Amino acid sequence: MKTRQANELTLASLSERFGIGETSEPHAFDEWQDNLPELDSIHAQQLDRLKERYRYLRKHGLDEEGVKLTMLSPLLDLTGFFDPLFQPKTEAQVENLYDVVLTLRRLAQIIVSK
Repeated sequence: MKTRQANELTLASLSERFGIGETSEPHAFDEWQDNLPELDSIHAQQLDRLKERYRYLRKHGLDEEGVKLTMLSPLLDLTGFFDPLFQPKTEAQVENLYDVVLTLRRLAQIIVSK
């Protein structure tokens, strides 16, 4: 069994290794779709645009900051999480190199094995 660091993995390599891929089958996850409100046409268009953006960007790989910028932020905006009543907080900047290394080690604890 070979252990790999999380930063060595890509979505493409995992998809190939495990034989998984995207599906457009509308009933793939019915349990996630029960009793949901209907989307209006504007929200549906925005989500379709994000879906197309994701499909394009994932081919070349995105790091965490890229995902936050291109996908997460627009989704949070679309769902109203930047509006009053919500106060988004960001992670504090790490100044100390030791803290950076410790954080990276924690992230690397994700182990993917055969």
